[in-house]
Amino acid sequence: MIARSEGPTSPALLDVRRELGRKDGVLARWTVRTFRFALHRGARGLWIVVDADGAQTIALRAAHVATGSIAVGHLEKRPDGASIELSTDVGAFRVVVDTRTDGRLTTLHSVTTLIPSHDLRLASQPRDLIAIETQGVTPQRSGRLYTRQHGSQTGSLFAACSGTRGASLFYLQNFTSLAAYFEDTKTTPKDSVGGTWPEIGFALPTSEEHPLLASDEYTLSDAYLVLGPKAPKDDGEVARAYLDALAAVVARMADRPRSYRDWPKRALATVYDLSLSPECTIEARGRRYLAPYVNTKNKPPESMVQLTVLIALLEFERWLGRTFALSREISEGLPAFFREDLGTVVRWLPGERFDEKEDEHQNHVAMDSWYLYHVLFNLTRLAALGRADARAMLERSLPYAIRVAKRFAYRWPIFFDLTTLDVIQSEASKGSGGENDVAGLYALVMLHAHDLFGDRTYLDEARLATEAMEGLGFGLSYQTNTTGFAAEAAVRLWKKTGDARYYDLTLIALANVFDNMALWESRYGNARHYSTYFGLYPLRGAPYIAAYEELEALAKFHELLAMAGDELPKSVTLLVSEFAKWLVSRGWSYYPGELPAEALAPKPRNGAVRRELAIPLEDLQDGSLQSGQVGQEIYGAGLALVCTTRHFVRIPGRPFLVFCEYPLQSVARNRYRVAGDPRMTCTVRLIPTGADSRVPLDAVGVRGSKRAKPVRSVEGHVRFEVRGGDELTIRAARSAAKT
Repeated sequence: MIARSEGPTSPALLDVRRELGRKDGVLARWTVRTFRFALHRGARGLWIVVDADGAQTIALRAAHVATGSIAVGHLEKRPDGASIELSTDVGAFRVVVDTRTDGRLTTLHSVTTLIPSHDLRLASQPRDLIAIETQGVTPQRSGRLYTRQHGSQTGSLFAACSGTRGASLFYLQNFTSLAAYFEDTKTTPKDSVGGTWPEIGFALPTSEEHPLLASDEYTLSDAYLVLGPKAPKDDGEVARAYLDALAAVVARMADRPRSYRDWPKRALATVYDLSLSPECTIEARGRRYLAPYVNTKNKPPESMVQLTVLIALLEFERWLGRTFALSREISEGLPAFFREDLGTVVRWLPGERFDEKEDEHQNHVAMDSWYLYHVLFNLTRLAALGRADARAMLERSLPYAIRVAKRFAYRWPIFFDLTTLDVIQSEASKGSGGENDVAGLYALVMLHAHDLFGDRTYLDEARLATEAMEGLGFGLSYQTNTTGFAAEAAVRLWKKTGDARYYDLTLIALANVFDNMALWESRYGNARHYSTYFGLYPLRGAPYIAAYEELEALAKFHELLAMAGDELPKSVTLLVSEFAKWLVSRGWSYYPGELPAEALAPKPRNGAVRRELAIPLEDLQDGSLQSGQVGQEIYGAGLALVCTTRHFVRIPGRPFLVFCEYPLQSVARNRYRVAGDPRMTCTVRLIPTGADSRVPLDAVGVRGSKRAKPVRSVEGHVRFEVRGGDELTIRAARSAAKT
């Protein structure tokens, strides 16, 4: 779905015409490939003007002054940019601009700082990106705006100029650099990047009550503009261009410190707490079931909660080499979720009472569309492990699942009636559509059913559902973990059929997922205590990043790399690997015991928060709010288990674990390939499994990296840096003399 945007002329646009019409305004010029750049001073600010091969012109407002004069101070010209100092009535500005190329893309980076001359309340700020007509100063009347910031997500947008030669432009405002500004003005960057063509980009939020302080230095803008040589022709090209541009910016951002986390230890603590804490379970029909949140016993048990935790627990058991009574207990309770009258497994344990409801949809009739198919997907995984009871429940539920899909023509509503299949709620908000990405989750269930039972009907259903996602573009995603399942379904179909449409749909789904992340650090308010970089939001416009969606995305990204690997664009491998790298560090902060009490909500919406339990919070909020407002999420308890099973590798015959921040892919016996892109680095650790198993510094050889100089960490680990694409070779056991 390619959106076209067109806006009327505004006073701000008329001012732009005057600003750029000054013949004496050009201060510096430089050229990179087919793009010509000019630093241009106007009466009200400083502009960076980009001529896109004579076809279109983009103007980025680097500094804005509402009133008074502007005097140019020091100006330094370079072949790839410039830096300039400006003296104004409000204070001293400094603007540093540079440009680089990456493949077919050209990236402009502009940073603007201000030292106010006195305590300063900024007036309302205009947007900083204007598309203007070729060789002139008249704003373009139309263009294509594919996506923009929603809520507190990454401050980015992706657009293209009108016309057959229209250049594409990806804009990202790095809010991390503006933390001091947000802190002192008590503002947030929510919904600050967007606009209406041709006046788009970032509008700096302002405050009447909280001024900037005199003589402090504030970053007002840290903007990246990635320019492509032409506009994409269809949704597949839009997704590929978006992912390539996003990866180009991520590769340019400065790396940040991360911390090693002992996920195996936390995983064990999680299993013990789930097994032993009475606040983690609900008694029903003489059995214990997992509660959805800590200390919530006012609703019936949910099938999704049981299966989500069970799958992660079974994976952890295989990794650890031992079993737990908890997995058996959960498994034995699953058949009770099957309703004979409907012929399907359901969400809520039938016949159990609701003592309290959060909304009118919490009843035994209303079904949230994604819940049905998420449960069936996990049943396919249990069936593939040889669980006969799960296989039987799945096979008996599939006719109902198909009937529902056909009833809604593969476009699911938010809620439907389990018995009549009538729509209860069609969409989350007017015009937003229903749960569009459930088509991909359903397709994945059908693909696994085809593998299990061999019935061609299931493969045909998978194709019909996947093709129903065509044309949605950046409107595909409803819930981001479900969108990840859609990506897997599309790539599986592409591998089965070779049909390029499914490859394009894989990229479209992934673009939707990454468009709903926070590629910035709050660093203000409560977020001083935790990281949000590469954090994943559960829904479009949601106010918080969420543990459950993040753990499912991590597992899904590993699956995608294992299935497609080198066949995915380099931008995708870079982005999914960086997501993994950051989650295994910052995910630790989901546990309430890791946060100060003042950063936690005093009363969550669900149950209670127990800092001593190894159960993550559902929500890490924007720094201006307290976290844990939703509750302590038991169905997100697999976070520690998934981080362990995906990022800690046991090597047979070796007295150490291999931990890698990026996914590791086995290529031969004792040989592993590091995922990711050579432009980026990650940390590898060799972790002794016993107190007497000191690991030699040369226990692993690295091929491809020039930075692999191992050191011994304070914990006694062997630690070194590698680049994406490097290969690790686990060397034969030898004497530990070289330590």
